[in-house]
Amino acid sequence: MKLWKLFFEDIPIQNIITSIFLVGLILPILWSLNQPDVYEAAIGAGQFFLIGGIYFIILAFEKEIQKKYLFLMGFCLACSVGSRAINVFPIIFITALTLFWIWKKNP
Repeated sequence: MKLWKLFFEDIPIQNIITSIFLVGLILPILWSLNQPDVYEAAIGAGQFFLIGGIYFIILAFEKEIQKKYLFLMGFCLACSVGSRAINVFPIIFITALTLFWIWKKNP
């Protein structure tokens, strides 16, 4: 809900709730619960930590740069690579964007 207040305040709450429900149904979570396996657990953990890292990036730059959120971002992104090595490519891109964002904010 914090992301909604930050970026999408003009969208009605009913649309947000419906979107969250629909996104929850289209994810392969229900399928992976039906046939649990190590590979599906690695995919889920990688996605979880990747989305968590992106969330902490947004929190880190909400007002002024907050180092605790940058630390949590780095921890989540490192756990994402630990869960799934193929996630290293989007994480390199996210890290480059974050460093560019820090460079632009600090003169």
